[in-house]
Amino acid sequence: MKSVIVRNGIISGLIVAVPMQVYFQSLPADANLSPHMTVLTYAVMLVALSMVFVGIKHYRDKALGGVIKFGPALLVGLGISAVAGLIYALSWEICMAFMKFDFSAFYAKVVMAQAKAAGADEAKAAADAASFTQM
Repeated sequence: MKSVIVRNGIISGLIVAVPMQVYFQSLPADANLSPHMTVLTYAVMLVALSMVFVGIKHYRDKALGGVIKFGPALLVGLGISAVAGLIYALSWEICMAFMKFDFSAFYAKVVMAQAKAAGADEAKAAADAASFTQM
């Protein structure tokens, strides 16, 4: 069971981590994030999550002779998800440590644009954006 969990968890984590590293390391500091990236990211997550199904099926077919109960299937699925989540979190931390993109400045710019569109006081919006960036 452990080998199925580790193998499929690592594969699932790498399915998410590698594209994330490639994409975020290539972003310039003043990038505009594309709305299409949300769809692509969602698709990558779905492919990665399919490894949970593959891992449970592999464990059922190879180790248990084609029959599995809910409890062991749940444990295998949770194990695969935990390993994949750990790899994702480590990859995200590496990405944040080395990437040039400044999320807080980007988000502050978005908040300013939304405040201007809503007709809010520009000075107050600028102060809110500056406090977020400082935070």
